Amino acid sequence: MKKKKTKTCTHKILKDLLMSKSDETEQLKELFDACYERALFLSEQHNPQMVASTYMAIAMRIYKTVLSADEYERMLHVIQETEVEPYEDAETLH
Repeated sequence: MKKKKTKTCTHKILKDLLMSKSDETEQLKELFDACYERALFLSEQHNPQMVASTYMAIAMRIYKTVLSADEYERMLHVIQETEVEPYEDAETLH
């Protein structure tokens, strides 16, 4: 993968992008939905924590590959500081 400049720390964060209307946003929604469906499927076969940690490991390696060191550190900060809500139906992941 080739490093490239990102728009404000990898387009800010998914939540902001998913609220806007652009071709890139539509592609992101499709990708998010596909990854989410796959994660649910895998969570039925494996421990959901194993699935989540695998996705995180993949994400961190991709970020480390395509971002500069400064952008990577900023992304880690954004991830750490972003409030997330648990899924309403935890049984979906078990």
